[in-house]
Amino acid sequence: MKIRQKTLIVIFVVVLVTGAVTTIVGRTIAMNIVEDEISDHLVTTAQSRAQTVRLALESQQQGIEILAREAEAYMATMQPGGLGFLVKDRLVVSVLLNGIASSMEQVRDALCLDQNGIVVAATSERFLGFDASDWEVFSELSKGNRNTFVGDIQDSPLGEFVNGEAASEFLLATAAPFRTAGDLEGVVVFLGGEKELSEITTDVTGLGKTGEVYLVNSDGFMLTESRFREDAIMQVKTDTAGGSGDSEGAGQELISTTSYMGSKVLRICEPLPETGWTVVVEMGSSEAFAPVSTLTRVMLWSLLGVLLLGVVAAIGISKALTRPIVRLHRGAEEVMRGNWDCSLSTSAKDEIGELSRAFGKMTANLKRSHEELRHYSESLETKVEERTRALATANEELNREIIERKQAEKALQEAHDELEMRVLERTEQLAETNAILEEEIMERKRAEEEALQRNRELAALNALAQTINQS
Repeated sequence: MKIRQKTLIVIFVVVLVTGAVTTIVGRTIAMNIVEDEISDHLVTTAQSRAQTVRLALESQQQGIEILAREAEAYMATMQPGGLGFLVKDRLVVSVLLNGIASSMEQVRDALCLDQNGIVVAATSERFLGFDASDWEVFSELSKGNRNTFVGDIQDSPLGEFVNGEAASEFLLATAAPFRTAGDLEGVVVFLGGEKELSEITTDVTGLGKTGEVYLVNSDGFMLTESRFREDAIMQVKTDTAGGSGDSEGAGQELISTTSYMGSKVLRICEPLPETGWTVVVEMGSSEAFAPVSTLTRVMLWSLLGVLLLGVVAAIGISKALTRPIVRLHRGAEEVMRGNWDCSLSTSAKDEIGELSRAFGKMTANLKRSHEELRHYSESLETKVEERTRALATANEELNREIIERKQAEKALQEAHDELEMRVLERTEQLAETNAILEEEIMERKRAEEEALQRNRELAALNALAQTINQS
């Protein structure tokens, strides 16, 4: 790989890695900063709305406590069996209820229950005679387990009666007992305030286009109007796990979750322990982190620009670095072709300039060495020619000696061959003579044997003759 390409790749990789790390770190830091800001903003909003809801509920509690105290004062002025008088004179208590209810815009209906839980007076006649004795809140108030009550009652018998067919309608109730001499005389109940709570929660100031605030009960069902869905009350259930608690200040932890609309949101939950409700504040994650996305896009475009500048700079730097190297390369090729007069040195003060001057010195040394080698080669060729001539003369003499030796060897071979022929002829003659001698010897042996046989026969005859002569 060429230096220009290496330089380009190195600068590109360095810029890319540095930019990527910077972008990731910057995005992470921005995410943390924005998340902290969003968390603080949502926590502040949740606390503010929760406090506003508390004030609204406290206002109704104060109103109903005033009514209860007035009822107690009124009862104190009555003859024994006072509430029985009130039952007979419902106009008086109705006027009292209407007076308090009219002074509180959020109160829609006001009821008065006797000690048995029967509605004996109300701002609306449809409630008269309703038996609320099995209402859990009435039992707790009558037993003195609590002084006041405020909360949703749509699932109670009274709530079901009030809502009728609209059983899923959120119904807010405030109740307080009134007593004479410590004995329960009745319970005052205010119905209403849902609209005011919805006005509190539907105010989306500072929450952008995707944020909203709503109340959920202990079961997680929405109690106030939704910004994005019309039929959300008591129909939409929200999981506040990890975001609600049993005491004030609990649950103020920013969580990322999926809303009832199916979108990713950031959520803060502020519990209202006195009612069992939870104030839920949400904001769309995309909108919350829009500054981070914008910053990321800007950083990515900046990274792209830096990469382009880096590429341009890399090309310029690589050219500046490789131009003298290319010149050295071309000069080296000229030297390789035998052009020893090619100048390789430059006036540059950097390492490449030093390298070029070193190349120039090396070329001069090579030229000098080449000249010395050429002279030595010429003298060597002269010596080689002289030596060749001497070797040729010696070779001729050697060839002549070889020829003479071959001729001598040939004459010797011919003499040897002639001698062998003579030996063969003499050998054949000796063989024939030996054969003749052997035949003569054989004949002599036969003659000697015959003579010996004759001598034996003569000896026998002589012996026989002597024997005959003696006899």
